[in-house]
Amino acid sequence: MISNADVTEVIAWHDSPISHLFDSVIFSCEVGCVKPEREIYEISMKQLQVDAHECLFVGAGGSMELKGAKNVGMSTIMITGIIKKIWPERIDEQKIYADFVLENLNDFLPEEVRSKTT
Repeated sequence: MISNADVTEVIAWHDSPISHLFDSVIFSCEVGCVKPEREIYEISMKQLQVDAHECLFVGAGGSMELKGAKNVGMSTIMITGIIKKIWPERIDEQKIYADFVLENLNDFLPEEVRSKTT
């Protein structure tokens, strides 16, 4: 996971029902760079010991994160549910950086996680 989170948001992460699903967690406030900067994606890949072509980046498209992921060579999935409610006019400009588009993250999550998040 790569997040442009601040320290107040990071505090709640350990109580999240999905925190155990991630082998690498990168918070911008801890590493000193933000999405879409190349370095934040590279930090995650280094921690995971993978190349970009082995990665799948999932996001809503804020902060040009999908473009950043594509620029380092990752495949991307755009989740439109939140952005559709807040900034529907931005979907088309972000979709160009998505290999796949889903409306809801729950469409992507395993059943045991879905039941904890609904």
